[in-house]
Amino acid sequence: MLLFGKKCLSQIAVLAALFLITACGGGGGGGGGGVPIAVSGTVVDNSNTAVSGANIILNHDSASLVTTGVDGAFNFANVTPPYTLTMKSGTTVIEYRNLSRANPKLSPSTGGATYSATLAGNVTGPPYPLAADQGIILGATNSVLTGGFANAATGAYSAPFVWTGGPAITADLAALQISYTSPLITSYIQTGTRTGVSLNKGVNQTGLDIALSSAVTTASTILNYNTGAYSVGVGAKYLLLKANGAQFFFSGNVVIPSGSSILLPSGGANFLVVGSDTDGNQAIKIGTAVLGGTTILNLPSSTVLKNSLPANGATNVSKTPTLSWTPVSGADMYLVIIGGPGLQYGFYLPGSSSSLAIPDYTTFGLPLAANSTYSWAVAAFKSSGLSPDSVTDPASSGLNMLNLFELPNLDYYTSASSNFTTAP
Repeated sequence: MLLFGKKCLSQIAVLAALFLITACGGGGGGGGGGVPIAVSGTVVDNSNTAVSGANIILNHDSASLVTTGVDGAFNFANVTPPYTLTMKSGTTVIEYRNLSRANPKLSPSTGGATYSATLAGNVTGPPYPLAADQGIILGATNSVLTGGFANAATGAYSAPFVWTGGPAITADLAALQISYTSPLITSYIQTGTRTGVSLNKGVNQTGLDIALSSAVTTASTILNYNTGAYSVGVGAKYLLLKANGAQFFFSGNVVIPSGSSILLPSGGANFLVVGSDTDGNQAIKIGTAVLGGTTILNLPSSTVLKNSLPANGATNVSKTPTLSWTPVSGADMYLVIIGGPGLQYGFYLPGSSSSLAIPDYTTFGLPLAANSTYSWAVAAFKSSGLSPDSVTDPASSGLNMLNLFELPNLDYYTSASSNFTTAP
């Protein structure tokens, strides 16, 4: 069945890669006349496990350096917002600017910190094996997400389920039986849920059978899109299907033609359109289906985001260079990404930024080296509600793909990577 990947989270990984992220950020911090606060934060990895031995400095002041213990915690007293935090873990440096919260959660993982557990059972109800044009997608309520599917021959499933917000959550597991004629789903046969399942970080469970027994009410939309300047490698895909209170992540390796009439569950759906320009700059748009009408998802007619300086291939560049890019009108937040020999930098920047002066990270033992080549790129988020502060929000576990998939509207841009070589 071509619509489904062979690994339960392979589609999520692909989409996460589209949202590129190894954060790097710039923007000013400190000062600004806010009321002083005590900052008590934590550092976690991508599975929300505390990171010990991470170094943190406040407002680029090397004298403020603290190191996290086994609980991943750090503290600064009498901090005037907005402020900047810089974290080093291993060979990664991540910087967050224009922060104001008292309880930031930082992570060397810029794809987002999530909780997960592998769940297994059987989807019962339909006769097996399924017809060749049928499949069963797994889903859940309460913003729990999986890229899993049931075995078309037996109904058995085993898949990672992921979520944010806390190590324990209660959700209903769900399954959705469909039929399709690639690239479109042609009918929603039935759905079912297993209610009140307690999910706990890292606690795998078996025997979680899901019975299919409920009809799916449907609606339709016409999907129209124009790729504009981003006409290379175009893809328009299902992203989330929503049925009977549950959501089903669904983005196979298919391209929906513009103008297609698409049958959907009456709960709705999110679509994704992606493309690149001839230089490799990329645009992604997520939008919610307009049921009973036309869903329009257009990419910009001209390239919105690209690197400016240093020019690609520049040499004799300072070891503390200033990077600049074309600003995206209405951007909420930028990520600047820098990689090179033995290090990776990430900067979270407010949407008003259009340049970034790279600090000297000698304090961490990770400055840019002389006569070395580095690559850099920028990502911009628009219509996302994101900011460096929201990325460090413990309740949402920061920037992660789960949150982005659920947005009713998102414009996301990445610049093509450029290289520069530092002076001897």
